[in-house]
Amino acid sequence: MSKKDDEKQKLAKSESQKKVEKNPVGAPTKYNKELGERICDAIATRNCSLRKLCKTDDSFPDETTIRKWLWRHQEFRAKYFEAKRSQIDISVEELDDTIEESLRTYYDERGNERIDSPSASIAIAKAQNRKWYASKLAPKIYGDQRLVEELQGDNEKLKQELLELRAQLEASAKKDY
Repeated sequence: MSKKDDEKQKLAKSESQKKVEKNPVGAPTKYNKELGERICDAIATRNCSLRKLCKTDDSFPDETTIRKWLWRHQEFRAKYFEAKRSQIDISVEELDDTIEESLRTYYDERGNERIDSPSASIAIAKAQNRKWYASKLAPKIYGDQRLVEELQGDNEKLKQELLELRAQLEASAKKDY
């Protein structure tokens, strides 16, 4: 290869690198507060997963990047989980609509409208899944009330035991001077 060809290749590489630097492709990967708030707003107002949200909105980074941000940025994590709690309310409100949309009907030989059994099973499974998910993310609102009361009772017992153990430890640590 001649010296001229070598120089042309270097020039072409440097020009292509400049283009890449001027026009970055994809969403930003560095965390910033505004983008974090936009992500949380989208989650709080839409009933879709983070994966689906990232695929449909090109201004958001990849799902993996957002999960890393959740790990690294405590403020973002707190806002994100608050947004997920709001999303649960939307999900529960849409539960009846989802069931109606999932049910398929047909007319039998007598002309009576019937519900298609497989679609009813799918609708029930979807409803149960949403109810379970809501009970885990917002147990005080959507959880089994009896279970919540039992756990609160257990917590009170544990608090009392902890106070007693702390008092015993303090008593044993005191020295008479």
